[in-house]
Amino acid sequence: MTLAKTIYYFLIPAVQYFIGAAIIDTWQYFLHRLMHVNKWLYVHFHSRHHRLYVPYAYGALYNHPVEGFLLDTLGAAVAFKVTRMTLRQGILFFSMSTIKTVDDHCGYAFPWDPLQIVTSNNAEYHDIHHQHWGIKTNFAQPFFTFWDTLLDTKYRGSKTNKPGQKKAKVEEKAQ
Repeated sequence: MTLAKTIYYFLIPAVQYFIGAAIIDTWQYFLHRLMHVNKWLYVHFHSRHHRLYVPYAYGALYNHPVEGFLLDTLGAAVAFKVTRMTLRQGILFFSMSTIKTVDDHCGYAFPWDPLQIVTSNNAEYHDIHHQHWGIKTNFAQPFFTFWDTLLDTKYRGSKTNKPGQKKAKVEEKAQ
């Protein structure tokens, strides 16, 4: 295989996928965080997704249609357009984004999971966000966690429920 073919078929798509993942992570981090900071957005759109205290794979995209369009569809479309992916690349990118989102909500964080070898976000990481004691942390999805690290929203406490802490009180603070 010539150098030109290697660049065209492997290097350029790899760069496009990486940039696309960074774009979709940026898009989703800030909109997801906004839906937690803004009480109206949380109550009317995002709270549906947080009815799942124990996330499971089929619940990954259990959200309000407006939230689904803004976070998932529009975010992926922006990443697709900005990186100028081909239609085939876009199909693969959209599919991998959806699969990764489902994987993050599946409840399992196997060390050999191929989706978690490259990315720093996994089911254990995102599960913390779905707990009433971690709802203001771990906003990053679906690929990397760099925004949580940079903006200090990464959960650093115990990974178990705090004894004696009332669910309603924590949820009240979250809104």
